[in-house]
Amino acid sequence: METYSSSVSSERPNYVFAVTASQSVLVVPAKAQRRSRSTSITAEGALASLALAIIALGIHGYHPYAEDGGPYFSAVLKAIHPGLYPSWTGFVFALTRFSVFAPLLSAMVRLSGLPLAWVNFMLYVASLWAAIFAGWLIAGSCFGARCARYGAVSILALSITLPIAGTSLLLMDPYLTARSISTPLGLFAIATMLQLVQSSGRGKALLWRSGFACALCVIASGLVHPLMTAYTAGLLVLLFVIARLRGAARNWSITGSRALAILLAGCVFRLSALATPEYIEAARSRSYWFLRSWHWYEIFGLIAPLVLLQVLTRFNWLHQRESLRWMALASIVAGATAIAVALLFARESSISYDLARLQPLRIFLPIYAVMILVLGAYAGEFLLTARRWQTAALFLCVGGGMFFVQQGTFPRSAHIEFPWNMPRNGWEQAFAWISENTPPDARIALDAQYINYPGEDAQYFSAIAERSALPDYSKDGGIAAIAPQLAREWDAAQKAQSGLNGETDAQRLAALQRFSIDWIVLPAASPTAFPCPFHNGAAKVCRIAR
Repeated sequence: METYSSSVSSERPNYVFAVTASQSVLVVPAKAQRRSRSTSITAEGALASLALAIIALGIHGYHPYAEDGGPYFSAVLKAIHPGLYPSWTGFVFALTRFSVFAPLLSAMVRLSGLPLAWVNFMLYVASLWAAIFAGWLIAGSCFGARCARYGAVSILALSITLPIAGTSLLLMDPYLTARSISTPLGLFAIATMLQLVQSSGRGKALLWRSGFACALCVIASGLVHPLMTAYTAGLLVLLFVIARLRGAARNWSITGSRALAILLAGCVFRLSALATPEYIEAARSRSYWFLRSWHWYEIFGLIAPLVLLQVLTRFNWLHQRESLRWMALASIVAGATAIAVALLFARESSISYDLARLQPLRIFLPIYAVMILVLGAYAGEFLLTARRWQTAALFLCVGGGMFFVQQGTFPRSAHIEFPWNMPRNGWEQAFAWISENTPPDARIALDAQYINYPGEDAQYFSAIAERSALPDYSKDGGIAAIAPQLAREWDAAQKAQSGLNGETDAQRLAALQRFSIDWIVLPAASPTAFPCPFHNGAAKVCRIAR
């Protein structure tokens, strides 16, 4: 059956007349046709995002117990099994005390009947899909062409673990944390805000629907990660103001927003309590809090996205793309303001660190997402349509580079640590042995810098061993830095464990005596006379009598 179509616009609503070969006439409202096309593009984006999420998993890997993933995993374990971690419990819940992350995952485990490792993995893959699909929606609001959308989400998927300048954040971590949920929700909020500011004159229904969806995303994100949500909300407010106002009103609003942010930061700084010596040490262990201590290339990572977006707004490339210009300008204003706040009030020499603890430069996470989507969209427009081989080469270079970076970051661990696989890393094997062969109230000691030991791959002991361990310098130091009430306990513990790997047994006993330690984990090469029922080429687990 052959179909012809023509549109008639003299009356509202518009209609499309479909004339078949048999001269039958079908009258289809133009609004319904647009809605059908929008639904089709959305479904296409959802499927494309799923394929890209699987590709991203293969490139960037999955390490559920590494870095920040370990403390979050431990918090969920504690929520499921309250008897775990009877000692130093404050360090288990510090990251999630203002979040529904641990209760949410524990509820999912109970309702599904699946082990936590499986729920963690499936939710991580879902978070990858959600972030990429949100990028598809953002690109669709700013670029009309399909090739631009595909370019945007392809580059996003390939660079999903890109470091955010010197903030110690990645765009998306290769493990599940509260940020794994708040980041996609924040991107969905940006997408719905773009729909909101574009909905002027297109009906109140669309306006209310977009506003409700944006508010829902912000609220859900705030329940999971309040700090990251606060910065995303600030970016959304700027986007709304820039899109709705014009001329002098816009300029005055931008200036007022900057002044208000700096004023509030100054108030927080002036009203902060004096830091204790123990907390000062914990705070200063987080060098990425202080912009003045960054390397030049990390500072370049702050400035480059703003300069790039500024260049794009100055050229005619964005002339017909108001949404993109609004988003770029909001990102520039937010980023520049955050840099000013960090320089003025987040200083290592300060006697108060409450403002530094808020880490204002974290606002660069959504700014980086915007930058990557813009670059990917332009790459899609200029390359996908005519230069297929150059496009393939670009994607292979970006994806291959990120793959080798992740391989080098976790060289002794499986690239994707599936929940059904046994650990390949020797340190993980030692921690797993402790989980199976020691009582739940066992107290373990490791060197304060164990997580940075060669071959350890930043695997977090407590998440794998499911046992209480003396707080370490690196990861638990970060916990103490955001929870000052734990600083004294952290300081005493990490000093007792400092240099533990190279000490004699007598020195170890003297340092650990006050903590009633049962077991000690040492590198395989460390000499000791303690009985060690487990040992492999990487580590050994030795018994200490209380």
